[in-house]
Amino acid sequence: HRDLHSFPTRRSSDLARRRLAAVAAAAGQFRLGHRSHGHHPCGRPRLRSATRPRPNPFPSAGLGTGPSSPPSLRVLFANVRSLKSRSVSAPKLFVLQAELMESAFDLLLFVESWLGDDLSDACLLGPASDRFIAHRLDRATGPGGGVCAIVSSKFHHERIALPASYDPTPEMVVLTLSPTTDPHLIAIWYRPPSGSKETQTAYLRSSLSALRSIFRPNTPFSFLCDSNFPRADFIYLSVADPLSSEFMCFVIEACLTDCIRHPTRVNASLDLLLTISPDLLSSVAV
Repeated sequence: HRDLHSFPTRRSSDLARRRLAAVAAAAGQFRLGHRSHGHHPCGRPRLRSATRPRPNPFPSAGLGTGPSSPPSLRVLFANVRSLKSRSVSAPKLFVLQAELMESAFDLLLFVESWLGDDLSDACLLGPASDRFIAHRLDRATGPGGGVCAIVSSKFHHERIALPASYDPTPEMVVLTLSPTTDPHLIAIWYRPPSGSKETQTAYLRSSLSALRSIFRPNTPFSFLCDSNFPRADFIYLSVADPLSSEFMCFVIEACLTDCIRHPTRVNASLDLLLTISPDLLSSVAV
């Protein structure tokens, strides 16, 4: 995951190369697999190793290896900085719609979607509106911000509504997906880096309250976010300020592991893929 400032047009016939060109090598991709045996260090079931070679686990429609293959989710995560852009230099809306028509991903997660009432879900999804469902939380107080999750309709999923009592309202979408018989809880969140210390502290605490309300220790959970904590290290669990320390406390409390091993913006790791069961991921790419 890195910022998507532009989406160049696609020229190569190679799907992977075309996709990487379309997102300027900026999208984090990973697959969610199924449970195997063993135990997680925090007492939870151990999941399939992320590095173990495995057959193509994709479902049917030309991507599977038969009924014995476990389904998995192919996920794209990106800070898109306006999904609705239609300019010649950054035709992000049209590239998104082409991406959906390719069906290369089952779940697409975006922060800084910059969407509003001027763009409906049907216009966002375009020709793929019969195959995908959009779950949005647009920023109501001004331009920018917002998060969006786009899910293939072939996967059973439900959106978990957060109580309206959280103030300020977290820019967060929470979904329960069932690629297998085991549900998987996925949350996407954006933390704006601007504002007074009091404003940022209130927003973080409101967001953490929402996360604690939906978190279940025995349920697979993945949390993708643009944290905007440039001096924090969520692999070695080091922090540099009280705000990131408060967030780190939740990460440790929930026994989450950051699975992104490379900087996502210059030399900083602002964007996180935190999960309760890292072995669930069969591959992660930046």
